[in-house]
Amino acid sequence: MKAALRLHPTDTVATLLESVQGGESVTLIDMENHPLGVQTAQEAIDQGHKIALCAMQAGDDVIKYGYSIGVASAAISPGDRVHTHNLDSRRGRGDLV
Repeated sequence: MKAALRLHPTDTVATLLESVQGGESVTLIDMENHPLGVQTAQEAIDQGHKIALCAMQAGDDVIKYGYSIGVASAAISPGDRVHTHNLDSRRGRGDLV
């Protein structure tokens, strides 16, 4: 089974350690390699990209490292790929605080 790393207990996304196809199960692990559960990828997601751990609505903060890395620009379902098509980054932007 493929794995994704959740960096902080409050994170709403995890980083895939290898690419997955839609419908594949992904084991969620923490920084000490402890299993945290399983998420099903809803679509193909490349290694190093983010998978949603919970439902988010447009405007919700997306949490990674225990901090907001941006806001959802569209509804996100558990197992969805989280990337520029559904996430407005807070980094490098002067219009989001």
